[in-house]
Amino acid sequence: MGREPSRPCGEAGSSPANEHQGRTPSRRDRTLRRRVDYLRVQQSNVRVTTKHFVWLLACDPSSGPGRVGMTTSRKIGAAVVRNRARRLLREALRALPSFLPPGFDFVVIVRSPLTGLRMQDVLDELRGIERLVHKRANALAAVLREPRGADA
Repeated sequence: MGREPSRPCGEAGSSPANEHQGRTPSRRDRTLRRRVDYLRVQQSNVRVTTKHFVWLLACDPSSGPGRVGMTTSRKIGAAVVRNRARRLLREALRALPSFLPPGFDFVVIVRSPLTGLRMQDVLDELRGIERLVHKRANALAAVLREPRGADA
């Protein structure tokens, strides 16, 4: 199942992810699954950094719902610690559906162990950067919409 042809970031349109208008996007629709997508986001060089996370973002060619992929390395801790970090982040994103703007892909790198952090702490951290994430996403979309080769 391939992705739809490219169109400007955040531009409305019919895509497999949003063809069912009344349907809430499933977890599968909102998750990066392919290595190619992770590499594309990591090469975009648009990032937002917090104490515990690094958020990388790039335009999603399908303009579907915002998608996210998570990376937790072994330096964070054992599997139990890494899985807890992913679970907390998934729940926080589920609680803040407006955090991920449509038409963008995100890769979240967990920088440090979330030991001792509660769900409310993760939510507070995400709320603190929500406006900055949207600002960077809008700036990226504006750059991508500019006609190439137009000299001013």
